[in-house]
Amino acid sequence: FLFAAAALVALVLAPSTELGWPFELAVDPLQPNGSALAGLLGLLAGASVALTAHAVARAALSTLFGEPPAAWELRLRYLVPALEPESGPLHLLGRARRMGAHAAALVAPWPVALAALVLFEGRDLAVSFALGAAIAGFADACPFAPTSAGQLLADLAGRIDLRDHARSYLSRRFLSRLGTRHFFEGEKVILATSSLAALWALAGTDFLARSVPRELLRLVAATDFLTGVEAAAAGSSLVLVGGGSVAALVVMLQLMVSAMGSVLPASVRTRPARGVTARAIEASEDRIGELKQIPLFASLNEASLAQIGAGTEKVGYDRGALIIRQGDAGDRFFALVAGKVLIERVHESGLVQPVAVRGPGDCFGEVALLEPVPRTANVRALGPVTALTLTRESFERLVRERPDLDLARLVRASAALNRSRFFSAVAADGVSSLLPRLAPRKVDAGEVVVRRGEPGDTFFLIDDGALEVLDDAGERVVATLGAGDHFGEIALLRDVPRTATVRAAKPSALWSLSKDDLFSLLARDLSLSGALEEEARLRMKGGR
Repeated sequence: FLFAAAALVALVLAPSTELGWPFELAVDPLQPNGSALAGLLGLLAGASVALTAHAVARAALSTLFGEPPAAWELRLRYLVPALEPESGPLHLLGRARRMGAHAAALVAPWPVALAALVLFEGRDLAVSFALGAAIAGFADACPFAPTSAGQLLADLAGRIDLRDHARSYLSRRFLSRLGTRHFFEGEKVILATSSLAALWALAGTDFLARSVPRELLRLVAATDFLTGVEAAAAGSSLVLVGGGSVAALVVMLQLMVSAMGSVLPASVRTRPARGVTARAIEASEDRIGELKQIPLFASLNEASLAQIGAGTEKVGYDRGALIIRQGDAGDRFFALVAGKVLIERVHESGLVQPVAVRGPGDCFGEVALLEPVPRTANVRALGPVTALTLTRESFERLVRERPDLDLARLVRASAALNRSRFFSAVAADGVSSLLPRLAPRKVDAGEVVVRRGEPGDTFFLIDDGALEVLDDAGERVVATLGAGDHFGEIALLRDVPRTATVRAAKPSALWSLSKDDLFSLLARDLSLSGALEEEARLRMKGGR
């Protein structure tokens, strides 16, 4: 199938009768000395040495910056055996140093190819070796994959998920955004990455159209002269040389088709969501019991639950239903009684990114009770779902009638926990015990929340605003924290003074949790404890 596809593509893209390598060679790199087996071994050896040089260059820079790899092992990369570090410590390096390591790895295969040609004076097998090294270098330059080029671009843009955004942008947004004068944040970087990826795919396709057809025809013509081993080696060489080019062409064609589809009306290119309209369910006699299973309300007495229950409605959704659509005006809150939902965020690049899965006892849409803001994510039913809903109007009436319940504080704290990548994984019983213990705190711009060297007995979760982490001298900003981030865990877990100064970059809202309450939560959830310990270790490594 690969051979047929290669021949077809060659006929379409390069109808010239002078098909051949895009550069002049005195020998045939796929059959040096007339041996297809030698050509295959040369390609594999060149690719293997180039990929090992790639890993060594990256590890050397990482070691120079103080993070040596733990061990080395033999792995298959692009179906080629090569030495790789057992674990990559690059994430522990700063951005500039990490970029230097990726750049060194990106360049490393090309001196290998050049050295083979120079040292062996262009001998037959050396040409095959150099071609294998060059193909490995070309593969590592793909901007759409977790290659050195892709990781370098991501670090340059300051976005770990840049490749995903670029792929989505090129397939879903590119044509519809042509001619726009207003760029969303990061669009120029995404557009540049998409353009580099398109050039990479075109280069691979050009190599396929120029080089593979001649070798394909030669292989067919030489069938009578090749032994079984030689024929297999020749075919494998074509797979190695043309496989990546075919893949590049397929990716490019897929992106072109989906990009053209991105300008079609939404009603044509998407299927309507099923069961978008909520299905009312008869009121349950045990509404109080259902509310008790919701951590947000678990601390309230039965009289309070009865009053809240009177303002709720029980609804059902079918599998696949879009319960909340990102960007719509929010006017109600949901508490899951049965079933699971997927929360996903649609970025301006078109990338749909899963955020979390919520199950019975979990809540979503809390912010809609506090203020009329657009929904920030889609919520989709993963199966039949039953939920209790509370409208903003009913919630505001409850707040007026029962100020003693402090419902607004509970709802805001619940929303903050759901936004946190750390606390969003807390089990329902942990959330119910945690909510009453979170204490709100407001800070003004420039106010120091924790100071390096002071004793620490409080953990902080950011509800809104932005805070700056300062260096040891308290002068340079080394990190910025925003809504959903947390800090203060190192002093508590290690029983040491504060390791950094944190101050508010603008007016911010925080939630604080005492050391005893945090440890009580961690004692019930060992996976949560391990995650916080690992984050504390990484922050200490990075000087934060």
